[in-house]
Amino acid sequence: MTREERSDMSRSPLELGKERCAIALRKALAATGRYATIREVATATGVNYSTLRGYFQGRQLPSDETWRLLRMALGTASSARRPSADQAASPARAERRGRPAGGQQAQPSAASTRKSTNEPFARALEIRQQIQHLSNLLDFFKRGAASDREALRRAIPGRDMGYLTSLLRALYDEDQFEAWILFSEYTMNEDEQ
Repeated sequence: MTREERSDMSRSPLELGKERCAIALRKALAATGRYATIREVATATGVNYSTLRGYFQGRQLPSDETWRLLRMALGTASSARRPSADQAASPARAERRGRPAGGQQAQPSAASTRKSTNEPFARALEIRQQIQHLSNLLDFFKRGAASDREALRRAIPGRDMGYLTSLLRALYDEDQFEAWILFSEYTMNEDEQ
């Protein structure tokens, strides 16, 4: 990407407008080598595929939050925590990333042959996807009857729910996390139902 194209990715979507956002996204996708398709970017970021396709086609404008997420995933964020070439990609996608058009296999880069140095970002994106999926599943109980919520409470032990919510809350405050890790002895048991 040229300096001007990188500059576009650092500007706000409202500043750029739909068309320039779309151009910047398409160029960033082509330059990153991390993803072969828009669908792979959608999977890695948790952004709905149809919505993301709208951004790439200039039909929709992403929010500032989504724009930042896309910048991180496409490697155009200027922060020191910018994603590595291997992050947020499953092994299957990592294999496809290096293939040029026509299906010929490219030589793997040094970055793709060693373990990612930024694995936490890939795991965080995976958790984001799982949380979005969980939110969709929980909508049923949110809109449902009291008996539906009772079924949820019978199926999932309260201690498991408490453990997860306290862990998620603690992960957003390092001091709170340090205290949580010292006092948390509970372990979720998959066999317990």
